Order: sequence, then structure tokens, then C-alpha cells
Amino acid sequence: MLNTTLLVMKMQTMPKNANKAISSTLEVLNNLREQGVTKAEVEIAKQNLVSSYKLALKDPDVLASIILNNQVSGHPPEILHQTPDQIQAVTWEQVNQVAKDLIYPDKIVVVTVGGSN
Repeated sequence: MLNTTLLVMKMQTMPKNANKAISSTLEVLNNLREQGVTKAEVEIAKQNLVSSYKLALKDPDVLASIILNNQVSGHPPEILHQTPDQIQAVTWEQVNQVAKDLIYPDKIVVVTVGGSN
């Protein structure tokens, strides 16, 4: 069986800016893969993710959705409260290794939809 990972990125721009937006995005992805991110960027991202997650849990609809998704995925109920600690446990080295393992700008398929102006 072929082991692949699909990463989907979406963006919106004026048709006249599409090529510039695509090339800029590919440049950012290439830099991310080759140079990685800083420790400070990882810490800020982790803080934002944890804060957003905790805030989202206060919304009954979001909470119900997360509980349902966890059950369908076979995760134990306590994962709901373990997630912030799991996010905090991610290291700078892990983030940069995943970028190298999963991001291949030369293999990206670009699909555009919209006008040709």
C-alpha cells in the first residue's frame, strides 16, 4: 500500500494576482522546509493553539463535535483534557523534522479556479 500524506492549502486572491500568490506560497514552503522555524515561532504557535482549543471547548457545539470526533476516532474521553499538554510537548526539533518530512514544494499540485482576468 502506498503511504502518502495529503496537505491541502487554500487561498483566495484576485485572478490577476494568482501567479504571484502561488509563487510566493511556494517560496514560503520551500523556506520552511529548508530553514525551518525558530524556537520562538514554535512557542508562540503552541500558546495560540492551546488558547484557541481551550476557548473552543467553551462552545457547546464545538465541544460536542470534538467529543464525537474523538469517539469516532477511538480516542479515550480523557484526551479532551490531555490535548493542551500534548500540544505543549511538541518540540522545535519535531516541528522542523515534520516540515522536512512532509513538505516538498517541487511535488505540489496547484489547482486554480475562477476567472482569467
